[in-house]
Amino acid sequence: MHNSDKRISAVIHMADEIGKEAAAIKFSIQEDTIDRYYKEAKYRGIISSIPHKRSHPNVIVLDVENAFTKAGVWRMWKQDIHMNAITEEWYMLSWALKRLFSDPKDMVSDVLTPEEAIKGDDKRIMESIWEYVDAADIIIGHNLERFDIPKINTRCVINGLPPPMPFQTVDTLIAARRNFGFTSNKLDYLAKQFGVARKADNGGMERWIACTEGDPQALLDMEAYNRQDLIPTEEIYLCMRPYIKNHPNMGLYFKGDSDMCYKCGSTALSYIPDKFYYTGVNKYPAYRCNHCTSPGRSRFSAFGRGERTHITSAIAR
Repeated sequence: MHNSDKRISAVIHMADEIGKEAAAIKFSIQEDTIDRYYKEAKYRGIISSIPHKRSHPNVIVLDVENAFTKAGVWRMWKQDIHMNAITEEWYMLSWALKRLFSDPKDMVSDVLTPEEAIKGDDKRIMESIWEYVDAADIIIGHNLERFDIPKINTRCVINGLPPPMPFQTVDTLIAARRNFGFTSNKLDYLAKQFGVARKADNGGMERWIACTEGDPQALLDMEAYNRQDLIPTEEIYLCMRPYIKNHPNMGLYFKGDSDMCYKCGSTALSYIPDKFYYTGVNKYPAYRCNHCTSPGRSRFSAFGRGERTHITSAIAR
């Protein structure tokens, strides 16, 4: 649906005046839609009288699906495929994402049309996903670092899109490997172990073949499969979050005077008496978040002035 300059201007000016949440209610739209309007306003040259201010980080859960590479091969086993044997490069079939904690019905996604799939033309859907990635502060996904982000970057550069603005990532596959010892780290296996929503049936190779041939139903089924993956990904992330030691610091995205959990942003923290986080030359009061159960520590030393005079350091090698 194409929105007029007048409507976009009215929505973003209202969001500037009364806040994005209130504006979303007034116009009967989602807050994500207002974020898209701000992006669209920038490209159309519509200027808001008051700068856009967000009160929370833009955290999204993301997943993409791509077509396979087609090549001429002589046999099934022990075959090195020369680049001249490639008859058609892979391209993006669909993408899906949702804001963390948002209702599943508010997911957004895009998929190729039958004509685009036959041509291998993914420019339109790469432009649409680029808008969301460019606006994201943190992106969550399973195998995000080695699959989704490289795939997105590849098709963005091929289609002449600029690099998205910087964002942080949480890869649940990496988190599973680093922090746990599950028998398998596959998404569906982890979903089964945690007792959360499972992956949908991917339809096998037949669905991918049908998509590349422009089958309308296969493309719709691919988009639905893509969207379903977001649900177990988000739930697995929330289950593992207290154990993810290198989690992005959520406190960087908020303003406030109270100590804030670095994983979820809650100020409901319980500092544990006589429990500290120790470095080589200092110690810091430790807390547990009452909201997400994550442990953390204060940035300020538990030592008073002059109390560290007895501490020595090891000799560097």
